[in-house]
Amino acid sequence: VTIPVFTKWMLVFQEADAPVLWLAKATPRAWLEQGQKIAVRGAPTRFGTVGYEVRSDIQQGKISAIVTLPQDYTATTKLRLRAPGDRKIRAVTLNGAAWSNFDAGQEVIVIPPGQRGQIKLEVSY
Repeated sequence: VTIPVFTKWMLVFQEADAPVLWLAKATPRAWLEQGQKIAVRGAPTRFGTVGYEVRSDIQQGKISAIVTLPQDYTATTKLRLRAPGDRKIRAVTLNGAAWSNFDAGQEVIVIPPGQRGQIKLEVSY
């Protein structure tokens, strides 16, 4: 019974005391080696059904993600990209625009409340 719960928490985790949803919070670094993909579709949360797909092109210094949030979504979303090696996030674009709401040390990109639908992220290392 615990393995499915821990797997879900690794991929989609809801903070109990705040409207915060984590995506890919505890995925292994090996999952983002060159050419790898992480995909979650139709994950039920208290904020609605969410999904995401992360694709690694780490040899070129890039990881891309598409996050899908419901139209009535009100939570803060934190996407954690645990890149292999000692790589640190240098820059992020959100839907084609420069995005500064990230923490390179924690490997987290913050998507504030109010973002809905399909969100495209490009992360440079």
